[in-house]
Amino acid sequence: MSSYKIEIARLYEQEYGQKFEFAIRNLGTFFSALMIYLYTGWISAWVWCGLYFSTQAIYYFFLCAKSNAPRFHDVIIAIALFLLVYCAFIWMPALLIVQQDEALKLAGCLMMACVLVFLIRRAEHYPWMVECPQ
Repeated sequence: MSSYKIEIARLYEQEYGQKFEFAIRNLGTFFSALMIYLYTGWISAWVWCGLYFSTQAIYYFFLCAKSNAPRFHDVIIAIALFLLVYCAFIWMPALLIVQQDEALKLAGCLMMACVLVFLIRRAEHYPWMVECPQ
């Protein structure tokens, strides 16, 4: 098995390998969007949720499509897509943290904490991936 195939399989396993954890992450994102919308009335909560789910779908289908015979550039694209998914998620917690409302600040901080737990669990081994989200 090629090292690129192993890496694509590892990226798939990290993101989608634990079905229950993946489902909880997605339910948490949807529930967060619902709560943000109900509290603030921001349509951007649904935009955020849709953008996150869309980027997740793109990443998933890319990893599945490239699982048989990936090349080096496929691994780079997969990592770039993960960073896109990460950015699609992180902008809403960042927006919440800078609000004047203490409840929104707290929600943003808790969402950031969830992201950090997920990133620690991923245990990246590429130095530039370890540094990039920070």
